[in-house]
Amino acid sequence: MPSSRPIRGVVFDKDGTLLDFHATWDAAFGTVLAEFAGDDPDLVAQVDRVLGFDRVAGTILVDSPFVADSSAQFADKLAVLIGRQVGDVTLVAAIDDAITRHMPAVPTPEAGAGELLGALRARGIPMAVATNDNAERAATQMAQLGWQDHFTAIYGVESGFGEKPAPGMVEAAATAMGLAPADVAMVGDSSTDMGAGRDAGATTVLYGGRPDLVDVADVVIGPLHELLDHLG
Repeated sequence: MPSSRPIRGVVFDKDGTLLDFHATWDAAFGTVLAEFAGDDPDLVAQVDRVLGFDRVAGTILVDSPFVADSSAQFADKLAVLIGRQVGDVTLVAAIDDAITRHMPAVPTPEAGAGELLGALRARGIPMAVATNDNAERAATQMAQLGWQDHFTAIYGVESGFGEKPAPGMVEAAATAMGLAPADVAMVGDSSTDMGAGRDAGATTVLYGGRPDLVDVADVVIGPLHELLDHLG
């Protein structure tokens, strides 16, 4: 479905859009869940089931709360399962620290991401990142891939603009790029990306074609380079 509005700037989600989600997160997520669940195999199985991890396949499930929840929401779900205090901010930090320890040293880019960023930059299209991960890790990953100079801004959960699906990061990114939200596209693979873009008034671009999200996106792309067909 073509966009009816010209796209003059692009806000990208990070994981599952610019970075290969499963290569980045699967192994670390499974290890961390097992660490917090402890030595009880029944509890490990329950944590896996509730938090959406297939331990046999070693992969995060598409409906895992890890995909769409905020850090605090996810920590609250884990807290209930392992008997910790709900709302414990130290648990949020402990989860983040554990995931950081087990993540790959260098992230795996999504197919075609580097080429798309280069093409957008060559056309003078400003770009930003809006992720529900933290901004520091996002900036480090972009630098590891040599992409840091592509982005006007990189926003995360601690940047002060809220977490997706709230529109704050998309609105802030548009402002940083010198554009109105209606002039930018929010490109992502999840319901939180589509919600943030929609509520900001941006064009929503769904990458990956999740069937349950196709009808809520303004534009659906397969390979990332198809975004170029929708630029103004």
